[in-house]
Parts: sequence; C-alpha cells; structure tokens
Amino acid sequence: MKKFDNEVHECNPTTGFLGNKEQYIYKFPNNYGASVIRGYGTFGSKEGLFELAVLRWKGNTSELCYETEITDDVLGYLNDEEVAKTLDEIKQLEDK
Repeated sequence: MKKFDNEVHECNPTTGFLGNKEQYIYKFPNNYGASVIRGYGTFGSKEGLFELAVLRWKGNTSELCYETEITDDVLGYLNDEEVAKTLDEIKQLEDK
C-alpha cells in the first residue's frame, strides 16, 4: 500500500459493489483532508492513477468539500507526485 503523507487518518483497502479499491483518508490540523482512491470506477483507474476529493472535517466525521481554491470537484488521473503536491496544498488551506 502507498502512503503519501505521515498524517494519514485511515489507510484501508475497501471493497465495494464495483470491486476492490485502495483508499486513504487524510485529516489535517486545519480541519481539511482528502480521500485518495484508486480502483475500478475511479477517474484514472485504467491507468493505475488516483482520484482525490477534498474533505472538510467536523470532529470525527467528514464531508466532501467543493468550495476551495484547489478544486470544485474531484481531481482524477493523478500520479503519486500530484497526489503528494495536492495534499500539501490542502494542508495549507485556512481553517474557516
């Protein structure tokens, strides 16, 4: 399993109705985070690439966040370096 950042909140492979997926959930001190996923049905799965969604944490629960300067949707077709760069950008967001 790949781990992009030492602040990973969860790091578990998941199995859903569409097949096996590799997923990492991040939670940063600014109450933002990310879901990084690779597997069947994700943007980039055929190329072995990752899809990333920005998360907004409230306590121990998170919601998808489409209101950041990083993106207003999910980011697909990301390689390892692009995932790591995007995680760094998320860690720099101001806690609102």
